[in-house]
Amino acid sequence: MRLNQTTEQIKEMVDTGTMAMVTAVELSYLSEEEQKQVCKIMDEHGGKIKNAQAVELHNAAGSLTEDKVKNILMGEAKEKTVSDTKLFADIKKKYFKGKTTEEVLNVLEQALASWFSREGDVDV
Repeated sequence: MRLNQTTEQIKEMVDTGTMAMVTAVELSYLSEEEQKQVCKIMDEHGGKIKNAQAVELHNAAGSLTEDKVKNILMGEAKEKTVSDTKLFADIKKKYFKGKTTEEVLNVLEQALASWFSREGDVDV
């Protein structure tokens, strides 16, 4: 089991429930020194590690520096992406209630042409 390839501190966190096993498995791919860096930074900042952060650390295994670990663990939260489908559904619901697809497309084309002609990005 991959958990055997983690430091004692990580094993203890899994045992006490302060770290999920799947997170620990991701960290098991780091060298012992990299795992210690992760634990040190977690201790210093009193934070928990999310699985997405552990995956990012795993992907950077072998090239982790203290600054890189800090950036991954303490860096600014990344903006959550919104699917194009959800984005369009929200806009359609807000601005185009009761409109046909053709009407929506006409308004969007006119609005975009106007916007981009003011920005000078598109020759309309």
